[in-house]
Amino acid sequence: MADNKRVVGAFITFKDEGAKQACLRAQPHSRMRHWLTVKPEHKLRGRYAMLVMEAPEPSDVQYENMEHSGLDRFMRACLVSVCSYFCLAVGFVLISLASTTANTVKNQLGSDSTPSTQQCSTACDLYCNGTWGLTTMDRDVYAQCASSDVMANGTLCAAEQQYCQRCYCNEAIAKGMVREFRYCKDTIKLLLLQTSSQGMIVVVILLINSLLVFTSRRLTSFEKHHTRSAEARSLAQKLFLGQFLNSALSTIIANAHVPFLQQLLNGTAADKIFFQGIYTDLTPGWYKVVGRSLVVSQFVAALLRAFNLLVR
Repeated sequence: MADNKRVVGAFITFKDEGAKQACLRAQPHSRMRHWLTVKPEHKLRGRYAMLVMEAPEPSDVQYENMEHSGLDRFMRACLVSVCSYFCLAVGFVLISLASTTANTVKNQLGSDSTPSTQQCSTACDLYCNGTWGLTTMDRDVYAQCASSDVMANGTLCAAEQQYCQRCYCNEAIAKGMVREFRYCKDTIKLLLLQTSSQGMIVVVILLINSLLVFTSRRLTSFEKHHTRSAEARSLAQKLFLGQFLNSALSTIIANAHVPFLQQLLNGTAADKIFFQGIYTDLTPGWYKVVGRSLVVSQFVAALLRAFNLLVR
C-alpha cells in the first residue's frame, strides 16, 4: 500500500475456528494494554497499536463506511441527536398549539357544563302546541340569554335560560333539521371548530411521525455505521423513542394542567401556547378528548402502514 494511503482496518480469514480463537486470545482487547504489553515488532509498522476483534459477517459489513473512525462516528451521532431533539421539539410545539386551540374552543363551547337531556326537558320549554319546537318568544329569549346575561328589555336571564338554546340546537342538529341552521349557526360553528381542532391534533401527530421516519432514515445513514445490523438497530431505536415521545408523552403533557409550569411561563411569549391543558388527571373528559386523539392517530397510522405495504 502506498505511504499516502491511510489504513482504516483489515479483515483476516483463518482456515479453522481454533486459529481464530487463538488469535483473539493472544491479542489484548484494549489499545492501552496493547501499548503496554505488546512488543514493537508485533505492532503495525512497529508503532501503531491494533484493536483486534471478531469481525461481523461479510454480507453485514458496509465497506464504504469503514474509513470513518470511532471519534468521527461519535461526533456524527451527537449531531444526529441534536437534530432528533429539534424535530421532537417542533412536534411538541405543534401539538401544544393544536391542544391549546382545542381547549380554547372547549371552554367557549362549555362542553364540560353541557346540560343533560333531563335538565333540558325540565328547565326549557322545547315544545310548541304539543310538537317539538320553540315559540317565537322563546327563540328570541333563548338566543339573547345564550350570548348575554341580560335580555333586550333589561331583565336578567335565569341560569337555565342561558343553555336552553344549546339544548334546542343540539337536538335540532341530531334530528338533521336544516331549517334551523341560521338559528343554531353559532353552536354549529363551535362544534365544527371543536371537532376540527381535535382532528388537527391527530393530523399533527401523524405528520410529525411521518417526518420522524423520513429524518431518522437520513440521520441514521449519516452516522456511518460499519455494519447494516448496527444501522438497523439505531434506526429502530430512533423510531421507537421518537414516535413514543411524540405520540404519547407530548400529547399527554400538552393537555395536562400543570400550574407551576404555567406560572413559570406567565408573562412570556409562550404563555398562551405551552402547558395550557385543563386535565389534572385521567378524567372521563380526558378519555373523550386526549384518549380519543391517541387511539385515532394510532389506528390511522396502522391503516397507512398497511396501505403502504399494499402499494409497494
